[in-house]
This record gives sequence, structure tokens and C-alpha cells, in this order.
Amino acid sequence: MGSTGLLDVRQRTGKVVTVIAGLATVLALLGVYRMSDASAAAGQAVLSVNAGGPASGAFAADAYFTGGTAASHPNVIDVSGVSGAAPAEVYQTERYGPSTYTLPGLTAQGAYTVRLHFAETYFTAAGQRQFNVAVNGQQVLANLDIVAAAGAANRALVREFPATASATGQVVVAFTNGAANNATVDGIEVVPAAPNTVRVEAGGTAAYTDTAGNVWAADNGFTGGAITDRGAIAIAGTSNPRIFQTERYGMSGYAFGLPNGTYTVNLLFAETYTGITAAGQRVFNVNVEGTAINNIDIFAAVGRNAALTRTATVSVTDGQLDIGFTAVAQSALVNGIEIVGGGANPSPTATSPGPNPTGPAISPLLVGNNVWYNPSDAVWNVSGGAGLKIIRIGGIEYDQNFPTTTQLTTWVNKIKAMGAEPMIQVSSYRSATDAANVVRYFNQQTGNKVKYWTIGNEPWLERG
Repeated sequence: MGSTGLLDVRQRTGKVVTVIAGLATVLALLGVYRMSDASAAAGQAVLSVNAGGPASGAFAADAYFTGGTAASHPNVIDVSGVSGAAPAEVYQTERYGPSTYTLPGLTAQGAYTVRLHFAETYFTAAGQRQFNVAVNGQQVLANLDIVAAAGAANRALVREFPATASATGQVVVAFTNGAANNATVDGIEVVPAAPNTVRVEAGGTAAYTDTAGNVWAADNGFTGGAITDRGAIAIAGTSNPRIFQTERYGMSGYAFGLPNGTYTVNLLFAETYTGITAAGQRVFNVNVEGTAINNIDIFAAVGRNAALTRTATVSVTDGQLDIGFTAVAQSALVNGIEIVGGGANPSPTATSPGPNPTGPAISPLLVGNNVWYNPSDAVWNVSGGAGLKIIRIGGIEYDQNFPTTTQLTTWVNKIKAMGAEPMIQVSSYRSATDAANVVRYFNQQTGNKVKYWTIGNEPWLERG
């Protein structure tokens, strides 16, 4: 059953067909296509077609084609030793002659691998069939000779090529005649591409393997700058101090060639230079593919010799991920760069901020602390290294003993230096005028604006 069959039925009956969730489920049950990328394990196809034949195993019946002619052959197929081979039955059917497969239902701009299956079941010698294949308009095979490539007739041959789905979630595979006879294909699979991962120890001169087994390459991809290695100094807030003991500073940027897609970029920092003794002495901006991370002040966020991570999720559309650095005070620096694509979660091991790296993860969204009077450096180091987005200043002690605006300003500035937003809790024990004065102080008088406010500690039912 092809997709045009579904359209014809709807036109003939004139019925309204619900196609949001129901159609996907029905088509999956019929074997026309697999479900979403998210449901597919690594290396598992989200779409598989048995060209010229019926459904076979995970391969759906022939669909999504224009042109060509279906044929079948009962030949015994040798799939031994062929990596990624389809079931033997797939190679016993084919679609031959010029044809095009427009494969739908993929993630727009998603990265995929197209896996093509061939076996020569008609000709018996090399040179008798030669044809071309293009993926998304780019030729990937020229005058393919299946017998010559596989080493014999009736033997499976698999070829794989990267492909990016279109804005409408399609990949197009075209087969055209070449130097001899008709083009042919036995099966097509579309597989989500494995995540593209880049890990670089900035300033490092050799590869480093972290405690999770991830390999961080020696410094590469940079433009300008210089490097330093502080040696075996202690670094708080990480189980992998080596990454933070080397750095590149004064560079204008890094660039990495990557397939188009969405990436999570983790930038790792530590202030290890003894010449920096206070907040504000080193401040710099970073631009990751157009996403700005401004006014990074490592010392203000976590102090000296402590790990800090800044994260950006960006889209690459030109085959290159660019990271730019601009100094505000002193030189910009970076200790490590981690890029993970394909929607995969980045490894937290290298930047795990807590004293127990194997414990539960800290929420990346919101955290509160009930004792904000003279919080220890450990509190700031853990908070700064965790990549938090909102930090509440509050608690019952705070509610009953409201701090001064000087204390509040210190905490607000530390939180903003981490790249997070402060949330100030105004006291429920004090008057509305007092609360309004605090808001006015930050958002009007000083211009040190605070976006998020709460009234009182967690709700007390007994207080009404």
C-alpha cells in the first residue's frame, strides 16, 4: 500500500480522516514506516522498505517510489559476513530501472544514515550492470557494479551514506542507469545518525580519557591565543580536574566542522591564574552560533580553582559550529569544549559539581537555599558549576530576618555572574511598602534588575 492509496481512499469516500496520532499508529501497524526517531535505539532504522517486494521482518512492503519495475528471484542469497545485512528475502526482490524513493516522516533537518541493500540476482558477471545512485541530489555511487563490489552474484552488498532530512522531513534517493543495463535496488533503510560528539581539552597537548571513559582530544580548532598548563593543582567541583588544569587564553574563537543539526555545547572554565584575585578582573563574552553568553566572570561565580560550566543549545546550518570569544577585562579563556549532537544528553561526568558525582543530578532549572546568611564557598561552587538557571534567595530564616540591600546585592551579583537569574523572596512578615521598596531598589534605583520575585517562604497553611 503506497501513500497515494491513502489519498485516493480519502478523495473517493469524501470522509474526514484524522491523521494526527491515529495515522501514525495505523501505518506503523501496517508496516509502512517505523515510529519516531525517539523510539529507535542507536543504529535502528526508523524507516525500512523492501524494494519491489512485500513486508519482510522489519522491512515494510515497497512504498514511496516513482518509476522502476518490481521483480522477484528465488535465488539463494549469501549474507554471511556482510555487516548490516537485511533478511535474505529482501535481496530476492528488487525495483529495477530508473526510480526515485522519497522517504517521508523524518525529523526536519535531522541527521540520518541511508543504508542501501543490493544483490545481483539477474546477471552473473562483473561489468554487466553498472548504475548510479544519488542521495538528496548528490551522487554517492557512480557506475556501481554489484558483482564486482560484492565479489559474486547472489551475495548481499550494503552501502551507507549520510543524509540530512529536508525541512519537510524527507530524504530522496534516486537510482539512474549508468554504463551498463538498468539500475536496481533491493532494500532501503533510514537510520538516525549517531550523535556527533566533540570533546577538546583546551590547551592540552595530548588526548585525555576522563573518569567516564570519554576521550578529550588535544587542543584543536582554535584561532589565535596561547596555552598554559598549571600542573596537578586541585580543582573543586569536578571529578576530572585535568581538563581544568590546562587552558587556552586570548583566542578569538574555535570552529568545528559538523553535520547540520542541533547541538548542546558545554564550555568548561576555571580561574587558575594567581594574578586574578577578585571578581571583575577577568570578564569576557562568548558567542556560540549566534547565542550570546555575556559577562562571564569565573572568579565571581565560583572563585579560584573551581569548575564552571556554561551551556548553549544551538543549530548548525552551514556545516560548521563557531564559538567566538571577546575580552571585556583581561583575556578570554577556556579549559574544555564538549559538543554533543543528535539530541543526545551530554556526559555530566566531566563537570559534575557536587561532592558526590554519582548522586542524583541537581535540577538545571531552579534551586533554593534556606540559609543565605554567609553561605560558604562550597555552596557557591556547587551552584556555579551546576549550570542552574534560577536560584531563589529565601527560606524561613530569611523571611523572619530580612537582609539588607547590601547583602542582597552581593548575592544577586554572584548569581548573575554564574549565568543564572536570582529569585528574591520578600518577607511575608513585613509590610507591602517594605516589599515594594526592595523591588524598587533593584529594578528602578540601581538598575540591577531582578526578574523573579516571591512573597514569603513556602506556603504556610496555618497562617491562612
